[in-house]
Amino acid sequence: MTASPALALDDVPRGLASVVAARQAPALLAIGSIVPPYPDGLTSLGGACVGPAGSATECAVGIGTLEPAAGGAPVGIYAGRQASDDETGRPLWIVTAVIAVPTIPEDRFLNYSTCRTERAGLHPIAVMRSGSGEITPESGAWTAALDRDSGRFVEIAPAAVTCENFLP
Repeated sequence: MTASPALALDDVPRGLASVVAARQAPALLAIGSIVPPYPDGLTSLGGACVGPAGSATECAVGIGTLEPAAGGAPVGIYAGRQASDDETGRPLWIVTAVIAVPTIPEDRFLNYSTCRTERAGLHPIAVMRSGSGEITPESGAWTAALDRDSGRFVEIAPAAVTCENFLP
C-alpha cells in the first residue's frame, strides 16, 4: 500500500469530495472489509459509538481513527457497522466509508467523539484548536459528518457543529 500524500490544513479544499479525491482516502481501507486487523502500516487508536445515544443500537454504528502503525497523527477516519466480536470480545467492524484527514498542526486536534449538530442523523467530526469549553470550530476548519443511516461521510459547515473541547 502506498501512502497518501499529506495535506496541510490550510491547503485542504473546502469541499468534502475534493478532500477525498486529493488524499485518495478510499485506498486507506477497502469498503466492505472487516477491521481489525488493519492493513499493514495502519492501526486504530481511537473510536466512538455513534448510534443514537442511550439506545440498544448505540454501538451498532461506529467511527475509528486510522493512524500510521509507526506512530503519528490520524491520517483518516473510517465508519463501520458492527459485524461481531473477536475471540477477546473486541468489536469487529464492516467498513462503510473512509475519509482522509488533513495534516493536523500541533495546536489543533481531531475531535471525533464530543461534537454534535442540530441536523438529525448526523455525527460530526472536526479539526479544532486546542482550548477549553464548548466551541464551534473556526470558519474554514475541516469538518465532516457521518450520516448514520447511510454509513457515509457528508459535508457539514463548521458553523453547524458544536463540540466539547477538553484539551488544554
